[in-house]
Amino acid sequence: MKKVGIWLMVLACVLFCVSCASAPAKQPADAEDTAKAFLTAFYTADEEGRYTEFLSATEGASSDETLDAAADAYHASLAELSTEEVVETLAQNRTLSQYDAAHAGQDVQVQSVELEADDGFYAFTVEIDAGGTAETYTGQISVAEDTGLVDNFYQAAA
Repeated sequence: MKKVGIWLMVLACVLFCVSCASAPAKQPADAEDTAKAFLTAFYTADEEGRYTEFLSATEGASSDETLDAAADAYHASLAELSTEEVVETLAQNRTLSQYDAAHAGQDVQVQSVELEADDGFYAFTVEIDAGGTAETYTGQISVAEDTGLVDNFYQAAA
């Protein structure tokens, strides 16, 4: 009987460790936090060297696998906070890469992220400092209630 009790305790410990290890690393507390984290990651140009590394990884790449892996790594910080559909749209429209390319070589810092609830969406305003120049971006973002992930991102034309 003692062996059964010990095995049950070991099994419980293993299940506990597995559930802790598989928990998401950077899940913000609520929809507003998720939207702000997404917008901050997006508008921090070349965040943690993502664009620089993407360019290096794709320079002279000869296989689709290499290009796909580089694209996945490039969008990784946003993929943690958004649905697969949002990441695919960003990749197809080159939304993130156009933003990063336009700010290449600049030290870009997000100064503020403002959200205003608007019929299931948030209207957003993001202010950045791009190498001493103030810029403002606006648009809409939404977070799915069931997943807690950004499920829509629209940047208004500048």
